[in-house]
Formats: sequence, C-alpha cells, structure tokens
Amino acid sequence: VTKPANGTMTSNVSSAKEGDKVKVTVKTDAPYYIVTGVTVKGENGNVVATKNTDGTYSFTMPKGSVSVSATISHIYNLFKDVPTDIAEYGTAIKWAVEKGITLGTDTVAYSTFSPYNPCTRAQMVVLLYRAAGSPAVTGTNAFTDVPNDAEIQKAVQWAVSKGITKGTSDTTFDPYAPCTRGQMVTFLHRNHSEPAATGSNNFADVPADAFYKAAVQWAVNEGITNGTGDNTFAPNDACTRVQMVTFLYRDMGK
Repeated sequence: VTKPANGTMTSNVSSAKEGDKVKVTVKTDAPYYIVTGVTVKGENGNVVATKNTDGTYSFTMPKGSVSVSATISHIYNLFKDVPTDIAEYGTAIKWAVEKGITLGTDTVAYSTFSPYNPCTRAQMVVLLYRAAGSPAVTGTNAFTDVPNDAEIQKAVQWAVSKGITKGTSDTTFDPYAPCTRGQMVTFLHRNHSEPAATGSNNFADVPADAFYKAAVQWAVNEGITNGTGDNTFAPNDACTRVQMVTFLYRDMGK
C-alpha cells in the first residue's frame, strides 16, 4: 500500500492469498480533498477495485503480489468550468472551497461550479452564513416562502437576526430570485454593521437616493469592487456565482 499525497491509506489485512477479499480505507487530510480512485496493480495486470457504500474500496486478491495506490484530488481541480481569463476568480473559488463556503453545483462528481449562473438570494445568505462559521441560530423566521431546508432556514434567520436582511416584505424573502449586485454589496455592508463610507465614485447608475449607495461606496473603499467599467456599477444586474465568491474573498479572504 502506497501512501497517497494529501491523505492516508490502510488495508484490513497485512497479507492475503489468491481469492481473498481485501478492503482498503482511504482518508483525506482535509474535507476539500476527495478520493477519485484506487488502483491495484498486479503481476499480470491491473485488478479492479470496487467502491463500497461506506466509502472504502475492495478487490479480490490475484495470484502474486499487488501494489495499491490512491488518487486524491482537491475539489477545485475537478471543476471543468472555472474561468481562466481572470486569475483572481480561480483564487477566490479555491478559497471558498477550502473554507467550506461552497463545493460547486455538482456535489457528486464535483465537476461544475456554474460560475456564470446567477446567485439567488437564498444562496447569498447561505454563503454568508457559512463564511461566518455557521453559528447557532435561535428563533424562527416569518417568511412563508423560505423552503423547507434546514440550512437555508438557519441562514435566513441568522441574516435577519444580524440585520443583514428584512426580506422583500414582512412575510416573503424571495429565496429563488437572483441576488442583484446592489443587494449583494448591501448584504456585505450590513454584515459589517454598516460602517460609514466616505468619498465618492463616478458610477452614473447609482442614484443618490438608492438604498445601496452607501454600501457601494464602502465596497469601493474596501477594494471589494471597482464596478463593471465605463463608470457603471450595474446595481440591478444579477450577481453571478463567480462574482459572489470573488466579493466574499476580497471582503473576508485577504
């Protein structure tokens, strides 16, 4: 048995004869690493290792000796759709994976992150909640449209208790509506208890009376955003998933 990088592997037996069932257990050094395969090489070729329901691997011992190795991958390296045009995107996504903030949109093969999909309001508060360490939550929320999902309910209640959101009405949260860029910076600003923002920016599409004006200025001052170019912030555009983790990374990861 060969020790894999970023993990350990043990066998349930120290020796085996032809026809014996052998089970190997692979453990990763961190939750953001996953086992992507176990290879058993025999004297007469490779032997198939079958993954068991408990996560271990089993194979039937062939004639002669075998060497067993495991492949362990960082979840980030399995994403096939991470953009490479902006290096910081990759840094932010990897950081979010390692912090347990997100594991992408495919939690079976971990092959997709869906970077350009809009981030919903429910996803936004869940990401913030996880970034805060998923603290204990008391009480219940009054939003009738929050789905029956334990983590989403906790995240929404946490966000309400922190003053990050009041919902879209007294009884609705609109969890599946896209989180706009204006809402995004407002959530982040409120998460920091709305510190005063000084200075001014040249965003022509941020009205003086907008609820997000102070949050936008704060985000600019903190280096969280520079807008979308051409003196615009695009406050009503949906915030994409890659933008969301990049904003979180700039806010909390640096």
